[in-house]
Amino acid sequence: MLVQLKSIASVLDTETRIVYASYQKGGYDISSGVYYTKLSKEQKSSLSESDKRNLKLWTKKVGIIKRLLYLCLGIKRK
Repeated sequence: MLVQLKSIASVLDTETRIVYASYQKGGYDISSGVYYTKLSKEQKSSLSESDKRNLKLWTKKVGIIKRLLYLCLGIKRK
């Protein structure tokens, strides 16, 4: 599953935990992949709070039920 990280114009592949640069018109650059722990300092400092939560959520080894509950609670808060 791909999760958007809008603040750094990227997507996170939740299965491999690799972050790819995304294109403005959709899709992503498969050759730009970098493991989430190897993000540059600039990218890390540019992450919005929402994207930080998403990155933390999807890179931890959390059960699918906890992920679904988090997402459902996030939708209700908006």
